[in-house]
Amino acid sequence: MKDTLNKYLLWGLILGVLFAGHFYVQASEVDTGEAITEEGTQEGISSEHRTEETSTENMAEETTESSSSAEEERKQPAKGLATQTDGERFTEQGISEATTEKDSYSEETQKALEELLKGLSYENGLPYFLNKYQYDCKAAYLKKYVAYMDAQIKAYQEMYELGEVTEDTLNSYKAQKALTEAELQTAQNESAYYNLYLTENNLDYSDYNVKSLKDMENIEYYRENYPEKDYMTIARYVTDYNNAVTYINAKQAEVNFLKKSLAMSKMLLDEGELSKIEYMEREVTLANAEYELEQYYVSMNIAYVNIESYCK
Repeated sequence: MKDTLNKYLLWGLILGVLFAGHFYVQASEVDTGEAITEEGTQEGISSEHRTEETSTENMAEETTESSSSAEEERKQPAKGLATQTDGERFTEQGISEATTEKDSYSEETQKALEELLKGLSYENGLPYFLNKYQYDCKAAYLKKYVAYMDAQIKAYQEMYELGEVTEDTLNSYKAQKALTEAELQTAQNESAYYNLYLTENNLDYSDYNVKSLKDMENIEYYRENYPEKDYMTIARYVTDYNNAVTYINAKQAEVNFLKKSLAMSKMLLDEGELSKIEYMEREVTLANAEYELEQYYVSMNIAYVNIESYCK
């Protein structure tokens, strides 16, 4: 009985030792796992720290390299800057071309404007030219008349000395000559007045034909094409033009006759059948008719200028 009890105690002791060893092994495994886990964590943390340090070092290196690159770019022209410079150059070229084109357009506009102003100035100067032309014709006639009066006075002076004419007759010719000289001076003054405008504005009418008939239309044409214009003003200008042309035709016939008559008088003068004063008188008569003819030409041109200006 006692031996049996000892066996059970022995077995119990063995089982206890086994259980104790088992628990000790499990506790060791747990401690080892925790140690491993803590070590792994520390290693992980260390690894992450090393990674962060590496990243920081890399970033620092990259920043340094970037700074170095930027410094190099500042020192040396980069491609991007070259492209931008080219773009600026092309832009400047485009602006230059546009400016050149604009300047060319401005020059063309300026030329057109100058031509327009020149045309307007030419038209505005026509009345001045026509009036100067008329006074020049009058002066030419009066010069011949003054020369004729000089010859007359000289002849009457001789006749007065011979007692063939009275002093009053002689003085009347002198007074007539003085009046003619005054008219001549007035005509020359008027010519200078109208010429002043032509000179100041650099107007040249040397190619203008005063004696050519103009393209004047009838009254109905102007009333139909310019209904906003006063029809009586139109009628006045057209009528003045037609009247001038009528007188031109008649006076031209008279001038032609007087020219032939003067040619005959010249033959009589050469043959001694006509006095010098009589010949000069016929010269003056022709000069007066030519002057009147020129007046009609001027009237024709003025009427045409008036209708053209009025119906613009």
